[in-house]
Amino acid sequence: MVEVIVHFDVLERDGDISHLRGLIMAESGEKPTISQVENMLRSMGYQVTAEDNEHYVYVPVDAGTEVKKIEVRKMDNGEEEFSIDPHMKMIVQNLMSKPHRPM
Repeated sequence: MVEVIVHFDVLERDGDISHLRGLIMAESGEKPTISQVENMLRSMGYQVTAEDNEHYVYVPVDAGTEVKKIEVRKMDNGEEEFSIDPHMKMIVQNLMSKPHRPM
């Protein structure tokens, strides 16, 4: 088992963004699962559920909270780093959703 530091952003409804970190124990050579990160966030007091299982994006269970969304930026186990580029994710999603058109 290795310690994995999870760097994440908490986006609030008023526009504030908090850059926070959490710790997860994971198997050596493997990144934490969506549910492991969700459990870490819940243990920190964020009642969330996964919105995007591929890109580690979480939304509150209760829509009345101040938190709008939580996005994982990167995970680091000291040997390797896994990061998510939200801009690249948006570009790929836009390209994949458009039908092929002749030029």
